[in-house]
Parts: sequence; C-alpha cells; structure tokens
Amino acid sequence: GVQGLRQKLRRIRWKEIMEHHVCGTENVVQEILHWLVELQHVVVRIRYRLLAEMKGEAIHLG
Repeated sequence: GVQGLRQKLRRIRWKEIMEHHVCGTENVVQEILHWLVELQHVVVRIRYRLLAEMKGEAIHLG
C-alpha cells in the first residue's frame, strides 16, 4: 500500500540516480522505468477503489 510506496521512495537515492542518469547508466534507467510502471499500477488500483466506492455510495443513495 501507501506505506510500502513510501519505503520504496525512501530507498531510492535520488542523488545517485541523477549522477548515474547523467552518466547514462542503462541499469538505473531500467530501474526508473520499472518504478514508474509500479507507480502506474498503484494509481490504477486507487482509481478503481475510488470508482467502486462512488458506485457503492450511489447505490446506497438510490
């Protein structure tokens, strides 16, 4: 969940990433891409949950 995401953010050493990124290290670019994909999955999951909750509320109101 959000907690795990925070830990991942903390684990990422941005200074190192930027230094490597400037050097063009392929490995770090791959890591960033992988992390972005994970982030996308989390966003989609949150969106689905919000939509489900909204639908649930609509049913209750109706």
